[in-house]
Amino acid sequence: MSSVNLPIVEFDYKPPVVPRGNPEAKILWVGEAPGKNEMEAGVPFVGAAGHELDNMAAEAGISMAACRLTNVIGYRPTNNAISNFFATSKKQAAEMGTVTYCGKYAMPVIYAGIKELEQEIKRVKPNVVIACGNVALWACTGEWGILKWRGSEMEGQINDTKFKVIPIIHPAGILRNWAWRWHTVVDLRRAARESAVRHVRVPKYRFCVRPSFHSVVDILCGLYIVLEHHPVKLAVDIETRLRHIACIGLAWSELDALCIPLLCIEDDHGYWSKSEEKTIWWYLYKVLTHPNCEVVGQNFMYDNQYFARRAGFTCNLVDDTMMKMHVVFPGVSKDLAFISSIFCKFHRFWKEEGKEWVKTMDEDQLWVYNCKDAVATYEADQTLDQLLTDFNLRAQYNERMEVAEEAFKMMLRGVEVSTQFKRQLQKDCRAAIKQRKDFLQEILGFNLFGPQGGVSPKKMKMLCYDLFGLPPKYRIDQATKQRRLTCNKDAIDDWLQTCDIFYRPILKIIKDVRSLTVFKSMFADAKLDWDERFRCSFKVAGPHTFRWASAEDAFGFGGNLQNIPKGDER
Repeated sequence: MSSVNLPIVEFDYKPPVVPRGNPEAKILWVGEAPGKNEMEAGVPFVGAAGHELDNMAAEAGISMAACRLTNVIGYRPTNNAISNFFATSKKQAAEMGTVTYCGKYAMPVIYAGIKELEQEIKRVKPNVVIACGNVALWACTGEWGILKWRGSEMEGQINDTKFKVIPIIHPAGILRNWAWRWHTVVDLRRAARESAVRHVRVPKYRFCVRPSFHSVVDILCGLYIVLEHHPVKLAVDIETRLRHIACIGLAWSELDALCIPLLCIEDDHGYWSKSEEKTIWWYLYKVLTHPNCEVVGQNFMYDNQYFARRAGFTCNLVDDTMMKMHVVFPGVSKDLAFISSIFCKFHRFWKEEGKEWVKTMDEDQLWVYNCKDAVATYEADQTLDQLLTDFNLRAQYNERMEVAEEAFKMMLRGVEVSTQFKRQLQKDCRAAIKQRKDFLQEILGFNLFGPQGGVSPKKMKMLCYDLFGLPPKYRIDQATKQRRLTCNKDAIDDWLQTCDIFYRPILKIIKDVRSLTVFKSMFADAKLDWDERFRCSFKVAGPHTFRWASAEDAFGFGGNLQNIPKGDER
């Protein structure tokens, strides 16, 4: 690394941090870059983050004395900001003299570090590499997004060197967000298990995609015959397109799944003939409504909306993995990828595959994705079911499922609405908004609002900071994590309590316009269904407080019924 030309970006020029630990270890830990403590010690993973890593490894059954530890980069970036080693545009990349690697503009010091990491992997020959943090994940696999990929069993590769990788959240990140610690320990237990062998043990899935008509009928008939004699657990999942069912996935084990395509871009007439599709839907009805068919789904109230509207029946739902997660671990993520990372024996993040279909239009990719959803739901349900018993939460779960069943009936029935009153409310809102906008333009002497009718952020900042001289208010930009000036609702509420009394009426009217605009958009203009009833989607497995949440339904009707603003009646 000493032969590398030093980049324009400043970093600690002390001798680089070098690997430590067992040179023949089965587990190689890879961090991002050293911090202050690591630079002083000359080795990686010391200080508070290293101490916490030792604690988590011990809980996971990993002996750190038997491990090898290193970093992608041996030098410490200024202020520990590793982002300084990357350029965000071609222009900046040219100025910094970066190297293009795996879709990013990286400083030469990073590229040199990756080459050194490759040599370290060749020397140690670990069974598994634990990549700590985004940069380590990217250096080993080319992927980015540690919160998505954490816990995944991946195939890493640097040049021609291939190896097994399990990414985890960096221990320094865990010190900043303690809620990430428990599932990081779960990820480390997976790494401990996988350290027994070098190859990635991908399950031998038996997915039936692009099936023939006869194979679909044979499978559905076989399921129906078995259902006539005893109960069968069946995981069901749908993929949708343009608010229609694109395909239906059925899984009857952790490895076996069938995807039944319905929409198919390869044929304008669809995947099946009309008579074939009619027959398939009949068998689906017979199977999925059978009293012995114990349907399990993930957030299945969503899927059942589609069955009700597009097929005219609802499935015999018995279990919902999202609801089980909600009861067993309230307050944690309930999406299927997270559930899989905790409870499935093999996990590799796959949820981007469904989004990538939009770009590739590869139908087989979508259908395999559908099967993966189904088998993950089937497997996770078994472990979650045991946890309900172990934690003595079966009664609470049953109560939530009963509530969800009634909520689903409400979703299908909808709420009767006075269309005459709704039209009058729209008219009143438009008049109230126009009155306030006209007043503001007359008082201020310029139009504060953009072409879409909303308050122009640029003009609002000019008004509040340049003309009124109000004290600055900031928000955190979630994309860049930087502080930015804001004139949002919270800022206006603060100013209304503290600013010069002369400015308060103007700020109050601006706040009223925003509130009225939101009220009109979300409630007065809410789209009614074909029968002029208000239908929304209720989420019983929503907030960790166990209250309901509501939103627009799967077909664009209704809206959030629980946050109707109280407002000012006058």
